[in-house]
Amino acid sequence: MELKKEARVLDAVYITTRYPDSIVGDLTPSEYFELEDAEECIRCAELILKKAGTFLNI
Repeated sequence: MELKKEARVLDAVYITTRYPDSIVGDLTPSEYFELEDAEECIRCAELILKKAGTFLNI
């Protein structure tokens, strides 16, 4: 199972969610991102966690 795409999705939002002042303009992360963005990030994180759990036998 290749997880590069999922890792890229999470990597792309890391800075803007961790450091809100990195967003151009006066937007907060909750104004900048849409529900669909959050759902995709959750899906990607779940896939990565599932693969890690399989790899670690947990």
